[in-house]
Amino acid sequence: MLWVDEGVRVRASFSLVCYCSRVTGDKIVRSAGRLNDAYVCEVGPGPGSITRPILNAGVAELLLVEKDPRFIPGLQMLSEAAPGKVRIVHGDILTYKLAKAFPQHLKKEWEDDPPNIHIIGNLPFSVSTPLIIKWLENVSERSGPFSYGQYGVKNCKCKETEAVGMML
Repeated sequence: MLWVDEGVRVRASFSLVCYCSRVTGDKIVRSAGRLNDAYVCEVGPGPGSITRPILNAGVAELLLVEKDPRFIPGLQMLSEAAPGKVRIVHGDILTYKLAKAFPQHLKKEWEDDPPNIHIIGNLPFSVSTPLIIKWLENVSERSGPFSYGQYGVKNCKCKETEAVGMML
């Protein structure tokens, strides 16, 4: 992998998880459902192991929220390979305002069919646990990513050899 070869070391402050293989990245993306023409936010894309399969799925737009500045140049290269499809935000998903992440025309009434929005990430427990708690609060308030409407959340526990989805 490009980033391992360039000597990117794990920093505790970024809570990095191990990079997944292309096969595992493909499984994670397939577990997210149909992404063709969807608006997708990838949380913590790192070197792009999941980013590539997301782009290959034919998304309308992909928002990448990455905390570690060392990954931004590689993500910019991926963005150049998919002109007009990728937005990169250097920031922390725990503070990023997802209520403004997607076009307003995607908003639906809570009782309607879910919007064509997906949020995907391969996150460590130190990030995913507070994020899920925050999103559960958002569901009750219909705020944050749930200001666009009601949609399911999948939590994928990934090993290098498998991706297993679980509905929350």
